[in-house]
Amino acid sequence: MNVIFNFLSSFTTKARLFVGYSKGMRFVNAALVIGLSTSGVLAWVAVPFVGSILLSAAVILLLPLIWYEYDISKLRRLPANGETLVAENVLAPDVVGRLRSITSPYAIWAAIDGTWQQRFFSARYGIDRAIFNTLSKEQTDIGPVWDYALALSQRHNETGISAAALLVSLLRTIPGHEQLLGDLGLDLEELESSIDWLHHTQEVVERLGQTKHAGGLARDWTSGYTPTLNQMAHNLTVDVEHGGYMHRDLEGHRQTIDEMISFMKDGRQNVILVGDVGVGKTISVFGFTQRILTDPSVPETIRYKQVFSIDPTSIIASSEDPNKVEATVTKIISEAQKAKNIILFFDDASTFFSQGTGEVNLGKILLPLIENNALPIVFAMTPTEWQEVSAKNQALAGVMNYVAVQPADRNHTLRVMEDQSLLLEARHKVTITYQSLEQAYDLSERYIRDLAFPGRALRLLENAVNHAENGFVTARSVQQSVEATQGVKVQVASGAEKQELLNLEDEIHKRMINQTRAVKVISDALRRARSGVNNPQKPIGTFLFLGPTGVGKTELSKAVASVFFGQESNMVRVDMNEFTQSADIERLLDTSTDSSFLSAVGRNPFTVVLFDEIEKAHPEVVNLFLQLLDEGVMRDDKNREVSFRDAIVIATSNAGADSIRAYIDAGQEVEQFEKPFVDSLIDSQLFKPEFLNRFDETVVFRPLKETELVQVVDLLMAGVNANLSRQKVSVELTPAAKRWLAKQGYDPRLGARPLRRMVQRTVENVVAKKILNSNFTPGTSITLDVAELEPELQA
Repeated sequence: MNVIFNFLSSFTTKARLFVGYSKGMRFVNAALVIGLSTSGVLAWVAVPFVGSILLSAAVILLLPLIWYEYDISKLRRLPANGETLVAENVLAPDVVGRLRSITSPYAIWAAIDGTWQQRFFSARYGIDRAIFNTLSKEQTDIGPVWDYALALSQRHNETGISAAALLVSLLRTIPGHEQLLGDLGLDLEELESSIDWLHHTQEVVERLGQTKHAGGLARDWTSGYTPTLNQMAHNLTVDVEHGGYMHRDLEGHRQTIDEMISFMKDGRQNVILVGDVGVGKTISVFGFTQRILTDPSVPETIRYKQVFSIDPTSIIASSEDPNKVEATVTKIISEAQKAKNIILFFDDASTFFSQGTGEVNLGKILLPLIENNALPIVFAMTPTEWQEVSAKNQALAGVMNYVAVQPADRNHTLRVMEDQSLLLEARHKVTITYQSLEQAYDLSERYIRDLAFPGRALRLLENAVNHAENGFVTARSVQQSVEATQGVKVQVASGAEKQELLNLEDEIHKRMINQTRAVKVISDALRRARSGVNNPQKPIGTFLFLGPTGVGKTELSKAVASVFFGQESNMVRVDMNEFTQSADIERLLDTSTDSSFLSAVGRNPFTVVLFDEIEKAHPEVVNLFLQLLDEGVMRDDKNREVSFRDAIVIATSNAGADSIRAYIDAGQEVEQFEKPFVDSLIDSQLFKPEFLNRFDETVVFRPLKETELVQVVDLLMAGVNANLSRQKVSVELTPAAKRWLAKQGYDPRLGARPLRRMVQRTVENVVAKKILNSNFTPGTSITLDVAELEPELQA
């Protein structure tokens, strides 16, 4: 491409002057013009000479504003194919004013550095301006910069080449930019979106404070006398006129608004917007309001009408008597009809169609209005609310014009968050980064269930503002917000936690005797999750523990809950003996109570989920877990997803316990018989292959040896001493006493489980009697031998 730049051209010279004429100076200048003009007109009446001086000064100060508006800010034009690109004709005035030459990429950067566009780019995307110092200073490298910047500008329908397009183009020429962007969690495509975001921000800033009376005085005069409406409703038209609506005309909203206008164009004066909470019904009405104010193609029947939003909650709260609520709404409707240019928007409209005693039902009032197209009305409801209203008010539902408002996709949601971030930044005095928007989308998709997009992502972004660091809302801010509100860990492990994860086996073995392989596979899964290398669309880990009763399957689950998830109570245990019939599926999926299985997981997703004795469950119940193991979600009785992606999922089974004991008695180690044992379970059709294959690991637990049972005694005694610590007393066992307890408390059929009861019957009983019979001083240690324990079994 042939590119030229005339440093001495008239526009370049004026642009250099413009650089010193900042936006702040223009604002002061405009304020002085208004002040002097007003004072001059008032002074002219009393002292014409003074008035003329003030008006002359106002005219002089007005000249720079006129110069800026009609000369410096004039529209630029991109060159056609093959046409020479004249730099001063396609670049923004502030860039042209700083430009000294176009001899190299670095020379272009020098002109952009310090502009508000550059500051926006660096702040929102976290790109250090120092990296641009590595740009080439060779003239031979300048061509690709202009080529790519021009292509970007054309793609984004720009009238010229923006500083943002040049910045992206310059960054693209830096060696290793892919790695640089990857470290920031970005790619070039995402950077290109900065162009639209930057332009929209610029448009909003210029629009704020500019009052627009679309429709003129005639519209306001014909609005009539509406005191009740003004008191009980909110005028969205005024909000839009004063810049209160900052959203772009995005595709998702555009389709909804087009349908609303289409219905009203055809003379059908009502629309029912139906969509989940958070989907954007209210924003669509704002967009509709802006369209009928500014778009000349809108039909005259609705153009320039004022839109009033009626909040049923505030109306009902203002009166405890439903009859008075009905009278208030009737008065509002009457005023709107007389005004003749009002559109009423009933947000959360289902509240007005209740049927219970003492509740409000305005169906009879609204039905004649809708049937006769007497007043333009917009309603908003959720799908569930619409179904209920339709069932109870079939006549009303039959004449309402249905518009489905669909949840936003990822791209649409990110654009909405970009728009909303401007309000959040102004309100909280922070800067919101692009990475925080992406993180808010990803984490809200996973953790927020009660809203649809874009609402769910916006809620998380708003919460993240409270975790801003040094005035910046970053991806880390969003992660901290999720951890604070959801009780999960989403940040990659750092600091002391790294060392804890590396030594996880040792921590678990403080509570768990042997079963080394099971402890290792669990620990590996937790390390993968906290280092960010696991699959985020599946649970942290899924395991099937096989083995006889009393070998530590449940105990390992408790140990993981305590060591990794903070406390032993962070475990949701489901006894599969209670789900032996196909009819039990309904109970398993029920979420009507907080104590139900799925409610417990939804309330605390960062947990251990234990399905105990899975082989006892009905096959249809087991089939429900296939999606859980594969995709990390289950659907409740209302078809809502419940996430298990932050849980360790463990299923235990005693199936084949006799076979395991037989293998062990024959002298085989678990590693030798584990595979043929699992194959035998498949052959017996106890577990289907597709079920077993969905677990990350199937682990066989072997019966404990005598030496390991002694270690179990030590663990149990640690628990006894923890309870005695309140009385400043401790108890110790002789080695012989430990071996005796291990032998007496072990049952080949029940494993080590009876050992706990044996300690209670012997050790705890002896200690209790000694405490009651003696006055122990603090710090006393009691030592027990077999001779003192054995009589307790004979009592």
